[in-house]
Amino acid sequence: MTTGQLGYAYAIAGNRDGALQLLNVALERANRGDFPAFAIAQIYIGLGERDRAFEWLRKAVDERDVYLSLKVDPIYDPLRADPRFKDLLRRVKLAL
Repeated sequence: MTTGQLGYAYAIAGNRDGALQLLNVALERANRGDFPAFAIAQIYIGLGERDRAFEWLRKAVDERDVYLSLKVDPIYDPLRADPRFKDLLRRVKLAL
């Protein structure tokens, strides 16, 4: 399990403090260029912070992250109805 997935799991399980601790570590590492943007987005999704999640997903798309599995990963289900999600799919050429 990645840090992003663990932070997401903490958040949806109600352990907001644990999720925020992992988020802070992730953000520090991202500032050094040592952490994937999609994993930070996953923590924000768990915390219910959609705008921040989309901000980091856009970064992941811009960075052409090969581990960004927007189309199939259920962690992104809470975002699928949002028009911004459809835009992300278009940007990575996964739109139907």
